[in-house]
Amino acid sequence: HSHFGRYEDLRTDNTTNKNTDQLGYTNAPVQPHTDQPFIEKPPGLQMLHCITPAPEGGENSLVDAKAAAYYLRSIDPVAFHLLSTIKVTFHRKQKDFESITSYPIIEMSGNEFKQIRYSYFTYSPFNIPFEWMTEWYRAYVTFADIVKNRKHQYYFKLNS
Repeated sequence: HSHFGRYEDLRTDNTTNKNTDQLGYTNAPVQPHTDQPFIEKPPGLQMLHCITPAPEGGENSLVDAKAAAYYLRSIDPVAFHLLSTIKVTFHRKQKDFESITSYPIIEMSGNEFKQIRYSYFTYSPFNIPFEWMTEWYRAYVTFADIVKNRKHQYYFKLNS
């Protein structure tokens, strides 16, 4: 369950969303992200079901965030270390909902991946020492470049 309930009825005409501030309820493109990093236990799996396909456009993409994190670790262990140890704050405030959590972008449990929290539109101002900012942002941009690179994405179009 999430703050949407068991199912989210996502329509671009925005007739089903009581919190009318969400990009997903529009025809605008949404960059790769993980959903709901601002709650303690974000969904580990989500299914998309298309009732009516877009007459034009409608391309979707998925990224294997775990593979992206492994790749980051292989090419830049320092960046991986920063993104897996420094907590960032995720915040979502809507008309009828608010949640704040702090976790690293790459959450580990020992040597095992636990969770990736990558959501450019739910970050709050960072509360880390200023002298870490340049290196942390370098690490973040490196990971973001991996996630946004088409060679790390799977593209498909939903059909009814």
